Amino acid sequence: PVALEPLAADAFPLALPGGFTFAGGARLDLHGGRLAQPAALSLPAPAGLASGTSVLLVRVSEIDGASQLELVATGQLAAGRLVASLAGLPLPGGVEGCRLAFLAAPTPLAFVSGTVTDSGGAVPGALARVEGLPFVARTDSQGHFALAAPPGNAVVSALELSTRDLARASASVVAGGPAAAVDLELARTAPRVLALVPADGALGVPFLSV
Repeated sequence: PVALEPLAADAFPLALPGGFTFAGGARLDLHGGRLAQPAALSLPAPAGLASGTSVLLVRVSEIDGASQLELVATGQLAAGRLVASLAGLPLPGGVEGCRLAFLAAPTPLAFVSGTVTDSGGAVPGALARVEGLPFVARTDSQGHFALAAPPGNAVVSALELSTRDLARASASVVAGGPAAAVDLELARTAPRVLALVPADGALGVPFLSV
């Protein structure tokens, strides 16, 4: 069964990004299942939402030990309603039960899309983000991702969560234009010592019995 109920702005668990406004939300519960077929989310649009406003559909996801705003899709204003496909952007494994929100941007947004690779090919499950916006995306099984970006010079990064290998690139993006292509190749991150306990040269360190 699929359960869908409204989610008010004061019940959304994360602070909204600066300048963005809460345009509607929903709590989607699939009771442990996943969507096997394409679906769309449609909610009444708030009064005063101007035509042409950039609207993002995001969900709250626990990624890399923190709650993140993960981009799901772009929202479209149609006949007084906000509509977004739940299969519009890469979502590994489908859409699980989650809290979803339409966020209206203060200014028009641009978009980037690309593929994350390493020496072995495409990297699924990497975490991509754009500097200047707090949204993230996880690459799909083919390493693809798509993200919103501020117009101008967008700096895009990707992080492989298990190895911490990182890649960064930039692209010129235009609001309302096609998504700029940004492909990222992860660079190997050498292991490093973060802490040494006890400190080098320490004296009188007691032994611990196990």
